[in-house]
Amino acid sequence: MSAPPAWQFYGRDFFVATRTLGAFGRGIYIDLLILEWENGPIDDDPEAVAKLCGEDLALVTHIWPLLRAKFTDEGAPPGKMINRRLEEVRQKQRVAHAARVSSGKAGAQKKYGPKLVKP
Repeated sequence: MSAPPAWQFYGRDFFVATRTLGAFGRGIYIDLLILEWENGPIDDDPEAVAKLCGEDLALVTHIWPLLRAKFTDEGAPPGKMINRRLEEVRQKQRVAHAARVSSGKAGAQKKYGPKLVKP
């Protein structure tokens, strides 16, 4: 399953959790969340992050310790990092999607019979 087109965004939680980042840091952070959502784990490297986000390396390097604290390398490939909360949301969406698919198939089988519904 490819990434769903969206995830629930809790503005208040984001605002509170990112107060120490300032506007620039919040902008980079949301860019990184979007990039991770779309492409999976992101590079654990300020130079790569600056390129990905189209920002000045010196500015990204300055804010890097605060940004990096929002991610973990646990569960990520070597040299990559993930945001644990974002991945928890992704997993919840996968589980919910699988449940909806299963329920839809069960309903179709009940209505149309098992021969007309793909397993």
